[in-house]
Parts: sequence; structure tokens; C-alpha cells
Amino acid sequence: MQEIQFTSCGVTGTAYAPASVEEFDKLAGKTGACLAEAVSNVLFRSMLPEFREKFCEAIATKYNVPRKTKPDPSGKKDTNGNPKEVFAETEVAYVERVAAQLGVDVSAFQPLADELCKQKRADGSPMFVVDPRVRERQPREATPGKKNLETAAQILNGPKDALKRAIKRIRDSGYQLPDTPTAEQLAWGIKHWRDSQRIDA
Repeated sequence: MQEIQFTSCGVTGTAYAPASVEEFDKLAGKTGACLAEAVSNVLFRSMLPEFREKFCEAIATKYNVPRKTKPDPSGKKDTNGNPKEVFAETEVAYVERVAAQLGVDVSAFQPLADELCKQKRADGSPMFVVDPRVRERQPREATPGKKNLETAAQILNGPKDALKRAIKRIRDSGYQLPDTPTAEQLAWGIKHWRDSQRIDA
């Protein structure tokens, strides 16, 4: 065994751990246990978060049901002074909500998962690889949703009067926008306006 240091709750401690793969397997009572644990650990901290993120994106694209968002509890704001948005539901809660909304079991989304796992990256490598070089993934920032981004693009590519009306309507709902918003800024504004309409209804 070897002495190791660990950190938890803001303090450090000392523990003892196997000093070799062979010692780990012997303690586990199973050949290959060390490799299996290593794969499982990397799978959990890096690959599964990536899969969940892409799977939710695939569901949102197919069924046009975005994940719920809320103002960032930390109080962070965007360049216009609006609260930054973060996801208000976990990936699992989102998938279950969409399934319930559609009146189906979560297993109905299996074909989407199968299709996702068959995809390749730009360099031709598999989409999902258990790679120990990949560190723990950080949560992805919330997005305004595909539908709102598409609406924003249509408005920006349309008549100037339509953009002015959209900006006025969004500002009247309490969301700040510059006179010449980007597609993402306008999409967030559209999302805020639509959410305010649902609350007032």
C-alpha cells in the first residue's frame, strides 16, 4: 500500500491505496478490476456528461421542446445588464418531462440515442470515447433554444421595421436589448418575451 493525500470539504487528509494494478486487482478479488474501475470512473466524469448534453440537444431539436432556464443564482449579467441564464432542470428531469409531455416512455427516445452513438467527429473518430486524457467536463451554458434562434434569424434577415417592433415588444417586457442585437441576444430577448406571455396568460 502507498500513502496518498486527498482534499475534501476544504481540508486535506491522508489515506492508503494500492500501489500497483496487481495489488488493486488482488484486493478486489478479480483480475482486471483496476482497469474496469478506471474505465467506469472516466466514463462517469467525462463521457456521460457529454452524452447527456448531446442527447438533450437531439431531443430539443426533434421535438422543439427546449430545456427550462432560470436567471443565474450567482447574479451574473450579460453585456446588456440582463441576468445570465442557466439550466433550471437536470438532463434526466428534462428527458422525463419531454416524455411525459409527449405521452410516451423514455425508452421511446432510444432510436435517438442509437443514432447519436453512431455519429463521427470531424476527424472521423467515434463520437463517444472513454479517454483518460479528458478531464471532468464543466456544465454547458444555457442557450435560448433552437426555435428562438430561428425566429431571431428570420427577424434580423427581414424588414427593419419588423426588427424595431420586436425590440420594442421585448424591451416593454423588461428585457434590455441594444439597437442592433446579435442573433443570440435577440433570441434571448424573444425567449424572455415568450416566457412573460406564458406567465401573464
